[in-house]
Amino acid sequence: MLKKIGIFAVLVLIAMPSMAQRKKSKSKKEGIVKHELGINTSTLIRRIFTLNNVSTDYSIKYRYNFNKSTAVQFGLGGFFSDAEREAEVGNVTNNSSLVFNSKLGLVFNLEFNERWKSYLGGEAVFGINNSRRDQSNSGGQIITNTDFTEVGGGPVLGIVFRVNERINLSSELAFHVVYSKSVNDQEFVSFPEFNQSFIEKRYSARSRLPANIYLEIRF
Repeated sequence: MLKKIGIFAVLVLIAMPSMAQRKKSKSKKEGIVKHELGINTSTLIRRIFTLNNVSTDYSIKYRYNFNKSTAVQFGLGGFFSDAEREAEVGNVTNNSSLVFNSKLGLVFNLEFNERWKSYLGGEAVFGINNSRRDQSNSGGQIITNTDFTEVGGGPVLGIVFRVNERINLSSELAFHVVYSKSVNDQEFVSFPEFNQSFIEKRYSARSRLPANIYLEIRF
């Protein structure tokens, strides 16, 4: 956790001296760049080197600037997997899962200087995590389905470093309050009298630490 907080802290500390040394420029007024499309480089690197799916991150992020001070942004992430494993003759397990995460928010830009800016606002989040486990052996077939859905929202704070006119690096911190519902069904195909279903509903609070760096293209 300290490493995650450190990434965000370093960005902020670097930005502060730049703010103090800022000088007014007589250059021509820049036009507003309307579109900023970002790719989560941290998630991409983790997937390449660990070969694991990352379900809690937003793989892409898009920001539309209405003007220099106001923007709307959304993020998308998720994955699908389907794998079959045969431990021994007559014992086959099939696992499949679908994960989808999304967010939509309104943010207000705070320009520090030509290189650094921050944004502050609020966002709504929505996610699903559905999985199915189909296990067959000499005793019969057991199918387990889990459907998880969540919705919520909260404040978001981001910081952006402008590499050049077309490329940004950014990271963000968020705090969400979410409502979630989980439905777990277990079906015994050969013995339906043992079928069971569980439903869990709850509210929870969580933070999204600035552990991800987005590479953004401005156009």
